[in-house]
Amino acid sequence: MNSFDNKPKSKFLTTEEAAALLRQKPRTITSWAMSYQDTGGKEGLPGVKLGRRWLFDETEIMAYIEKRAGQKTA
Repeated sequence: MNSFDNKPKSKFLTTEEAAALLRQKPRTITSWAMSYQDTGGKEGLPGVKLGRRWLFDETEIMAYIEKRAGQKTA
């Protein structure tokens, strides 16, 4: 058993899956991800670009949603 066996499994989403989850167009998701990359994580949607495709950690997206929801109510 290695140390990775105890960690919760994260699901990685494609741009299309992230767009469906956030009810946005895939191009918007890509734009947000590029903003995240360009600002060093200060703005935008957390994502990783592998080759030509973006991948999004579902756990990070849910944290992003909760953070944004908290900002609107404050």
